Amino acid sequence: MKLRQFSKNEILSYRSGLEDKFIEELVIPLFEEISEIAGFKDVKVEYWGRERNRDEGIDVYWGYIDHLERCQHYGIQVKTLPIIKRSDPNVSNSIITIENQFREAFSKEFEDPLSFKNKIRINGFYIITSQKVNKLAREYFRTVMQYFRNIQLFDCDDLYSLIKKLT
Repeated sequence: MKLRQFSKNEILSYRSGLEDKFIEELVIPLFEEISEIAGFKDVKVEYWGRERNRDEGIDVYWGYIDHLERCQHYGIQVKTLPIIKRSDPNVSNSIITIENQFREAFSKEFEDPLSFKNKIRINGFYIITSQKVNKLAREYFRTVMQYFRNIQLFDCDDLYSLIKKLT
């Protein structure tokens, strides 16, 4: 599916229960478009589903060979709820729960989806929500970023701006 323009309201319309649709209609096409524009080779963007996600903490895998002929592997955690700060581990949209997910993702080895030859770990991680990220969650995220450098957080405003530039 080709990336199309989205209004901010269309992005916000992906709410709880629509995560699979959000991944299929926006997230995967977005990373495919970025890869095409950048001229990456051997690009793979795939939904890992709920079963595999339990093991790696990754909803979507994005891998490619960069311009220096190096394999790059990224995990993407996708939410369709506002990201908040709560210490309860049962709150799936809490930045603290998401932190546990990306820590898990960085620690797990898995078969290289590009070469199928080696066990690898991800190089970076994206957290993407179709909703907003509240102030406390952003502050907590900035604190965590002191220890993890290659993690990016995108909310509906970031997605809207990025898609507008790409389409």
